[in-house]
Amino acid sequence: FFVIVVSLFGRGLSWGPFDFVVVDRRRRASGMMVLGAMAFGLPVVAAEGGSVFDIVEDGVDGLLVQRDDADHLEQRLLMLIENHHERLRMGRAAYAEVESKYSPQRMALSLHETYSAMVAGEPLPRLSLIHISEPTRPY
Repeated sequence: FFVIVVSLFGRGLSWGPFDFVVVDRRRRASGMMVLGAMAFGLPVVAAEGGSVFDIVEDGVDGLLVQRDDADHLEQRLLMLIENHHERLRMGRAAYAEVESKYSPQRMALSLHETYSAMVAGEPLPRLSLIHISEPTRPY
């Protein structure tokens, strides 16, 4: 099964019964929808462009399709439908990507660094340049 996310109202949708997610990047908050699906361990199929292009790495944790190319979309969807192992591999990679780049600790540090730079009148840092140590788990 898969789901096509077409509305922000789908954000509370349980991702459990789905194997992958198709996101229409022209909708508001499509980047957040992509991250939500990836955090659940699902590969995402999305059109190139916008914030989605910065989040999904084609062939690694999801698939990017050319904008307004129905044949390319069909080809990519069939590949995921027919290849269970590839879906699982991409899903694991998607989850790992969200855990490493978008953890609450990393996002809080990024926000702190951004506000600190703004207050100091310095250039804003890029997320990829901010280094944090691995958080220790209490269990």
